[in-house]
Amino acid sequence: MPRIFIKSHTAGSRGALSLARAIGAKVIKHANSNYKPRASDIVIPWGSSSNKLENFRTFTLAQISAPEWTTYRNGQAIGTAEKWIEEGVTVVCRTILNGSCGKGIVIAKTVEELVDAPLYVKYVPKKEEYRVHVAFGKVIAVQRKARRLECENPNWQIRNHENGFVFVHMEFVGNRGALTDLATAATEALKLPIGAVDIIWNEKNNQYYVLEVNTSPGLEGKTIDAYVKAIKEEYDL
Repeated sequence: MPRIFIKSHTAGSRGALSLARAIGAKVIKHANSNYKPRASDIVIPWGSSSNKLENFRTFTLAQISAPEWTTYRNGQAIGTAEKWIEEGVTVVCRTILNGSCGKGIVIAKTVEELVDAPLYVKYVPKKEEYRVHVAFGKVIAVQRKARRLECENPNWQIRNHENGFVFVHMEFVGNRGALTDLATAATEALKLPIGAVDIIWNEKNNQYYVLEVNTSPGLEGKTIDAYVKAIKEEYDL
């Protein structure tokens, strides 16, 4: 039986620790590691340096459906955040390019609310938001972001736990048409073996859009089971 290790990009990643416990693996430390590789070792990458601006550039080149974006706040460029707002569009200012869980997001509906940021994204209204887990080119789990019933004032624009939302596991796993096709295309474009793709559904345009790809998502319950199964199948364990 080969030794199994999880190599996490983020120190102390809860997802990496949860996966290691579930599959009987060890996490390789970032610093002062005593790990000595063997030819038979299986090292599973978990997480990577995720730059949202570079990801959006990749999506554009690969023709992946994603919200329109710009790096210009004002000026003569065709696509500028101020111009969008003057046209009645809400702008998402991404002040942190590697943030997660909504960190570094500022919603601007007026020019006065705009802040300096390396990335501006057109806000696309959404009826539903999903997290599609992809491992080794296959969709292994689909979750929907749902409002916590006890939360009286959820933030429907930024749907995370702090704003009143939880993940609901969807039993049907497999090809869900455009949703799963878009998720696998996004991870393929970014050359990621593992990724949790956040996708929204806009009813007016009848279209899915990729918001971002999480390379070290939090895991629990059925989602952990799905990753364990995928890893065992990939490495014939």
